[in-house]
Amino acid sequence: MSPIRDARGEIVGISAIGRDITQLVATRRDVKEREEHIRLLLESMAEGVYGVDLAGSCTFANPSCARMLGYDDAASIVGKTMHAHHPAANGVEGVDSCPLEGGASEGRNVHADDRAFARRDGTTFPVEFWSHPVSVGGRLVGAVVTFIDIAERKKAESEIKVAARRREEFLAMLSHELRNPLAAVLNATTLMCTPSVEPTMVEQARLVVQRQAAHMARLLDDLLDVARITRGAVGLQKRVTDLREGAKAAAEALRPLFDAHRTELVLEMPESPLMVFGDPDRLQQIHANLFGNAAAYSQHGSRVHVVLSREGRETYIRVKDRGMGIGPELLPHIFELFVQGEQNLDRSRGGLGIGLTLVKMLVELHGGTVVAESEGVGKGSEFIVRIPACDQLPQAESVRPLGVVNGKKIVLVEDHEDSRQLLRSLLEAKGYSVVEAADGHAALSAIRASAPDVALVDIGLPGMDGYEVARTIRGDAAIQPLILVALTGYGRDSDVLRAKDAGFDHHLTKPVRPEVLERLLASL
Repeated sequence: MSPIRDARGEIVGISAIGRDITQLVATRRDVKEREEHIRLLLESMAEGVYGVDLAGSCTFANPSCARMLGYDDAASIVGKTMHAHHPAANGVEGVDSCPLEGGASEGRNVHADDRAFARRDGTTFPVEFWSHPVSVGGRLVGAVVTFIDIAERKKAESEIKVAARRREEFLAMLSHELRNPLAAVLNATTLMCTPSVEPTMVEQARLVVQRQAAHMARLLDDLLDVARITRGAVGLQKRVTDLREGAKAAAEALRPLFDAHRTELVLEMPESPLMVFGDPDRLQQIHANLFGNAAAYSQHGSRVHVVLSREGRETYIRVKDRGMGIGPELLPHIFELFVQGEQNLDRSRGGLGIGLTLVKMLVELHGGTVVAESEGVGKGSEFIVRIPACDQLPQAESVRPLGVVNGKKIVLVEDHEDSRQLLRSLLEAKGYSVVEAADGHAALSAIRASAPDVALVDIGLPGMDGYEVARTIRGDAAIQPLILVALTGYGRDSDVLRAKDAGFDHHLTKPVRPEVLERLLASL
């Protein structure tokens, strides 16, 4: 056996050959391990990855690429021309003008997030892709393309744009809806201060102020309700109640609105009770929002037909109008927040686009559903509410008559001078003795000096806020026990809890209706 010699003719030892063989085996093992690592990496990636040669044929692909492009497996793509899947598919642009393939053939990196890839069946989906050229020994041989499906991102971006547009529209609507009643209030008060004005005109002006203030209070209440229900922070005071009572109360409350629109409200209901398990106030609110919406979008002189009924285990509220109707593009979104039908520049129909949203939320809190039906613009609409029926009868309730205990002493803490003086006049007209305070320190002095039965305390006070006032009172053994009522514009559920933690017994959100305040004071 002849000895093994190297390139220089020298005899190579067996041990050296062994080392070379071992290194070669190790190198091949490392390459195989790296290939396996790369294969596992490609197969586990959520992004689609494939390679193409200079002719545009696929040289490799990962499973995510196959799935997104509509193939059964990655092997099915290898060897296929990828131009049909590229952003310029189906002959709209040639291969040379296709940004992805053009960049690959020119050795350029390409990135885009505004293109679409075509699936095997011809359907398309939006993608963001990156293409990187591949060179071997300085010679361009193809490219590697990575892409992701951005359909969900595009959908989210579109929803954000729609939400932003609705927000801007809402702010414009809110400005309009508040400016009009404020203008009416300012004009009415100016008229009332005119020396030569007739008493009848003063009375009309007073009614205007009362009506417009109530309107603004309803707007703010609706906004607060939407926020609370959206957070799941509304607790219903449910009991067995007659659905007809809420309908009659809402119809009576909205009578002036129907008269102003010269629209007839026809209320049809059975003589026997329609019992449900729900919150009577919220059920009335459902009726009122539906009736008000129908009146606002009905033509003058038309009719709104309301039918209450029971069918099996369900009660139904059907509100049908002959108004402007709902277009097919708007109908699926009619219960979404801030969505409204067409409005003229004068916004004569008013509203903030939250009434129907509240209806849907409140109905669902009662275990029911609401749907809207319309044959199109100009053909009227119908809203159908379904709420589970209840076979129980309501229990008789003891009614406490409203009254005022003359001589009950109140400390009123409010830094807004006009509000403080007017509320003081109202309370004194009811027979209460009132002491004023404009800030937290003055409030503590007044309470210590007068020993009141009740303190109505604003929260947003200068210097010492209302929470600190309450904590100081509750922590001072020298101050005799008294009822603390937070009277504030902070009306979130967290604000109510914070007031309770500070020591308040009750929480009222501004603007407080006089009858609500009177009822509370009379019950203390």
